[in-house]
Amino acid sequence: MPVVHRRRAIDPERNRHLVMNTAAGHCSSAPLPGKRTYASILEKGTRTGAAALAAAGLVFFLGILPPRVSPASCAAHWSLPVSEYTATVGVRTGWGWLADLPASDSLCMAAIVLLVLLTPAGYALIAFTCWKKERVFSVIALAEIAVMLLAASGLLKSAH
Repeated sequence: MPVVHRRRAIDPERNRHLVMNTAAGHCSSAPLPGKRTYASILEKGTRTGAAALAAAGLVFFLGILPPRVSPASCAAHWSLPVSEYTATVGVRTGWGWLADLPASDSLCMAAIVLLVLLTPAGYALIAFTCWKKERVFSVIALAEIAVMLLAASGLLKSAH
């Protein structure tokens, strides 16, 4: 004998944000349009970023492009403090790696940055797609982007 679920009566005007799940027999919140957009960005961006990271890794390990710092030099100076390492090896700190982008190790860094930028890009799309209906949610997303930009800017430096 088949299992029959009763449907609850829903006032469509009052509860348009709820959807009926007839399999489970209960109502749940429908996803916001911004959530689907964010999930889509994460899915496509993660696949693209992973492919870029794999390609950059192959370029580095196969020696197709020379690195800015050789793996041997990196390993030899690995135990040094950061200030001594950067001075000895000759690498730039902060966003200075952008100037070395033809180098294979900088390509790996660029692929990592591509993956890291997925979150602020998704937040930006959420903020702008939900602005009319969910202003508080949009303002929170924009505030999170501002905090990430401030952290990435290098204006906040620790004393150690």
